[in-house]
Amino acid sequence: MAMDLQAQTTASNAPVSRDDVERELDWLISIEPEPEELDTMDDYERLMLPHQRRIEPAGTLLRQYGQQIRPATVEALRDEFYSITESDKYAFDPKAESVARSALSSAWAGLNGWQE
Repeated sequence: MAMDLQAQTTASNAPVSRDDVERELDWLISIEPEPEELDTMDDYERLMLPHQRRIEPAGTLLRQYGQQIRPATVEALRDEFYSITESDKYAFDPKAESVARSALSSAWAGLNGWQE
């Protein structure tokens, strides 16, 4: 469902909502392997490979959200970043917070001075 949403958002240039962002982050968190499943980086890449076609559109949606944030400053991005990653939804689960931080930071790299 979220992939269809992302495709529609991209095609129509409709605004990306916070709910859209959280839906993508929730999906990314759900596919993230548990550390005990991994011995090497190759294990991580192997487990993530089946999701690759879906991961890229998720990153695009997250980037579109970052591009919408006003004012278009690194301070506004930082405020939104922490509003999301420190929300009750993500802050009390280390894996969820880590994935949310990583996904947003990666997607926003270079936006208005944002550094990954």
